[in-house]
Amino acid sequence: MPQLVCVLVGLVVLATMASAAPKRATMRFHERDGSHHPRDHHHHSSSSSSSSSSSLNARDYAASPRSYIPNCAKTTTFIPYDGNSNSGGPGVELTNADSEERSFYFYENSCDDVPFQYISLPPQATQFVSLAPGFQGRITRGTDEFNLQGRSQWLGTWVELTVTPDGQAWGDVSLIRGCDGAVTMKALDGSEKRLGFEDWLLDGAPEDAYDTKESGVRVLRATGDVPLTAGEIKADDPHVVLLRQQASARDYLNSKIDFKDAYIDNHHGNPVAGSINGQFAVTFLKGRP
Repeated sequence: MPQLVCVLVGLVVLATMASAAPKRATMRFHERDGSHHPRDHHHHSSSSSSSSSSSLNARDYAASPRSYIPNCAKTTTFIPYDGNSNSGGPGVELTNADSEERSFYFYENSCDDVPFQYISLPPQATQFVSLAPGFQGRITRGTDEFNLQGRSQWLGTWVELTVTPDGQAWGDVSLIRGCDGAVTMKALDGSEKRLGFEDWLLDGAPEDAYDTKESGVRVLRATGDVPLTAGEIKADDPHVVLLRQQASARDYLNSKIDFKDAYIDNHHGNPVAGSINGQFAVTFLKGRP
């Protein structure tokens, strides 16, 4: 009987410890099939916190993406450029560092056909764009002709953002869906955490690393989910051509930038920045929309 009592007490202690353990974040960015399943590489541990304050820690943000059900926009909202400075609250100080006017499109996750808002910026112009608490989605460069026609435009560099209900934010630069130019982002909460890259990468890649956007410009193709090097892909794999193309793009990108600066694939690194005040400076450099 004493042994049985000890076993029961031990089980109670273990159960109590398990219920008190911090939950890992289940933020989800890269949409493949419109589902709400979290991506493994966006499960952040406590070591991934990039804020200057312990109050913003990825493991403390346990809101499940399954609870996020988007109400996809049927029409888009144009944000006029008026040079608005930072007005407070979550959002991005968006800069067009290209030599021509560029347009940038804000998409909510699982809502790929119609951006819910967009803005056109003159060269070297900056404007603060607010984001509501609870926002989960991305910013991409593009053109009105193709991004406003009601079809998905995935190919290109993504800036991915999640704003928590209390107004904090997480962000990253992702090349998993392709690369159409450089982007940098910096947290504006005093931590100065930086991600992204500034180099021009669209010339000099292997020929099979390229793809063509619907607008007709050549950019680096999506790296997909291939975990292998090009040499490890078996010749009899039914998807051998695509896998080798994706591996070629991935390996070229990694020869130019580090896994700590951007998501190049789903298998390396955890380049996520946090911002306690929910604000980032996002700069799109020269690109091909």
